Amino acid sequence: MNSVSVLPHIESGQTQKAPSRRDVLKSRTYAFIIDIYAIVFLTKAVSMTWGYFITEHVSRLNIANYSAWRDLNVNTFTLTLPVFFISYFFFFYYLNNGKSLGKMFMKLRVCAKHDHNRELSFKEAFGRSLGYLFINYLSYLPFLINYLRKDSRGIQDYISDTIVLREDEIAIIESNEEHTHISVRDDKPFPEDPVSIRISKAS
Repeated sequence: MNSVSVLPHIESGQTQKAPSRRDVLKSRTYAFIIDIYAIVFLTKAVSMTWGYFITEHVSRLNIANYSAWRDLNVNTFTLTLPVFFISYFFFFYYLNNGKSLGKMFMKLRVCAKHDHNRELSFKEAFGRSLGYLFINYLSYLPFLINYLRKDSRGIQDYISDTIVLREDEIAIIESNEEHTHISVRDDKPFPEDPVSIRISKAS
């Protein structure tokens, strides 16, 4: 998997300023709101389409009967919401490199806790989706845990053992890794000289 490209170019000797915790939480909150609106819109569209199909081809329910039409839509919405909730987050995270629609807009990415370069596994993507569904059924109150903890990790992060990073945070991590690799190579007098390598091993 190709790693995320470093957005700002970091010159030698310079250190890019990391985003504040407040900015990170704000980005995550906006991303989550966008995702929730997307899920509700998709679920509502499917439940209304299904209700229309039922009234036209199955039960011949009179649309003018508002009470019956409303009950049909509410029941369909209630049944399909968990399916869409899990499917939406799972497929986006698993197939789209840890990015849902909201995270794409806010330039965020869900990463494995100890390796931001690899793609999320099935277990990690599914676990995070279940975490979001759990938060949804508790009226999103557990989402406040992100604001109370210093590491900004919530229930969904612990269930899936993942973290959320902004693209500029990933840029800083990769820049630091690159500088570390360069400094290690610079310790050798002639890194590309096989003779110097044998001499250094002998000494």
